[in-house]
Amino acid sequence: VNMYLPGGHVEFQESAPDSLVREVLEEMGLEAKAGRFLGAVEHRFTQKGKPKAEINLVFGLEIPGLDPASPAPSREAHIDFRWVKVEDLAAAGLEPAPLRALIPRWARGDFSQGWASTYLAV
Repeated sequence: VNMYLPGGHVEFQESAPDSLVREVLEEMGLEAKAGRFLGAVEHRFTQKGKPKAEINLVFGLEIPGLDPASPAPSREAHIDFRWVKVEDLAAAGLEPAPLRALIPRWARGDFSQGWASTYLAV
């Protein structure tokens, strides 16, 4: 099973950080505050036999009152939120795969690589 960061599509006339805050409210029922832009990953994949492409914009995120010692709430039956330690992202199957290496770097404050692409992987 693969794992993805919370988020979704940016609506017309909506900024990417505002989109993230809206998606967290819709998916978790919690108010959030988008923080610093961390980086981006271009991603290509196949879904239901059709080629797809997306650009993942990754931001720091604050969700007041959310306790990592407790299960994270979900308002949508098809979404299950799990806490995963940064060093365990690869084992958890985080997609797109470049985020498995980038997020630990960003967490350490290393922003020397802010972009990656699965188009470069063959």
